[in-house]
Amino acid sequence: MKQVQVEALLIADKGHKAGQFAVPPMQYDGAGYPFAAAPDGRIALCNDANLILLDPRRNTKRLLQAPFGKRTDFWGVACTNDILVVMLSDYTIAALGWDGRVRQRFGEGFGKGKNQISDAPPVRMVIVPSGTEVWLQGNNLYRIVPREEKIERVVAEDRDKSLTGLAVDARGRIYVSGDVPIASTERLQWRVIPEQVKRLSPQVWSGSLFGIDELGNSYWKWHRFAKRGNYPIAEVVCEAPNGRLRWHVVLDGPSGVIKPLRSASQIQWLEVDRQGRLYALGWTYRGLQKRVGLFRVIAG
Repeated sequence: MKQVQVEALLIADKGHKAGQFAVPPMQYDGAGYPFAAAPDGRIALCNDANLILLDPRRNTKRLLQAPFGKRTDFWGVACTNDILVVMLSDYTIAALGWDGRVRQRFGEGFGKGKNQISDAPPVRMVIVPSGTEVWLQGNNLYRIVPREEKIERVVAEDRDKSLTGLAVDARGRIYVSGDVPIASTERLQWRVIPEQVKRLSPQVWSGSLFGIDELGNSYWKWHRFAKRGNYPIAEVVCEAPNGRLRWHVVLDGPSGVIKPLRSASQIQWLEVDRQGRLYALGWTYRGLQKRVGLFRVIAG
């Protein structure tokens, strides 16, 4: 593998103010900080009741403060060059422009009935390339059609089976990772973690699919625990369409490629864009100032 390039896109403090992150030791239980990368490179990052909007091309950052009120948090996000689609803490779905204007909001709140969602945050969301459908994955899998204001559960939680990941390819096919396939009302592409990964990290038995780039490469993540300190270390592998492993990186911990996270740390969320660039949000356990970062990693 060629030399890995790492770029810090955002460095922030821990805290409870807008633009800060309530991670340990500030807070130990929360909704997490999912984010999404648009095709044009802009990034929308969930930050409790706010959104942080980044444009790495222009090196700009904007905080969209609590457009739905301070008691309504962002629990998931997907985006195109035109819109942001989010899941909110009242279990509704909303569409916003990048200018912050709310265009649409729908859903019947928490539950297992029609147009309802019953999953705990954070959730992974993707938009099909045509922009007509949004998919949301937690313990269940949902198909969302904004133009019809419809939320449909297509995979129901199973006690002995679990969903671990979600991705969409350039043709609009939906890929779901899990230990074994679960009955669905839609045609899905089911994936399991590649056998080669188990040889890289023998203690890993399950991994999550979190992205597919425009060339059809698949991106898998998993965690193993540090031998010292007992904290999770995140690893990512890029799998080519023919099943060959293109590259493998350790992100944090003593041998991680992200230097600010080489002490005891945690990667909280991962995304990949169409060009195959990896994005990681992580933080160190110790310290408060400048201890949270969003990093772009280019490998291969």
